[in-house]
Amino acid sequence: MENENNACYEVKLNRLFNIQTKQNLIWLTVLFALPILYTIFDIVNHTFDWQRLLILCCGCLAIMIIKLLSSPKCLDVTHGTIQFQHRSDMLNLLLARRIWGGTGNVSKYERTYTLYNIESIEYLQTPFEKRFSCGHIRICGDVNVSETEKEQRSFVIYGVKDFENTSAWMKEFVKLSDNT
Repeated sequence: MENENNACYEVKLNRLFNIQTKQNLIWLTVLFALPILYTIFDIVNHTFDWQRLLILCCGCLAIMIIKLLSSPKCLDVTHGTIQFQHRSDMLNLLLARRIWGGTGNVSKYERTYTLYNIESIEYLQTPFEKRFSCGHIRICGDVNVSETEKEQRSFVIYGVKDFENTSAWMKEFVKLSDNT
């Protein structure tokens, strides 16, 4: 049997629920409004073209998918730490033309966040998340970012699957810091 103190468990996340973050809601609103405004402008100017509208809608959808795929897909949980990987926003990389220089080197675009000395974990659920048995957690503690930066931060992680069982398990398993 494996030593319980060194156990590391993986908590799966549903990336689609990251659409609820404030930053992604702003992007979603802009990307939803853009085709509508374009259509209104084209109708007023009598230059409406279905093909251009379809291309614009596909581009807006692609940008939103890229933003959602940048979020973490799982958490690695031990008694004292929570670790996840977050990809740099691929959209920013595309706009800055940096992606073409190193598409094979994934580590350039991924940051590993390790939270330790965890002061608090809040388990939250919106009515929308309840319908799909998902939720989000707010974690506050010290952070190492790709083993280089150390700071105190809090993170909100969306899309925790099987939220009731996962949150109950994490309350028992993760030991909080005594610094509070």
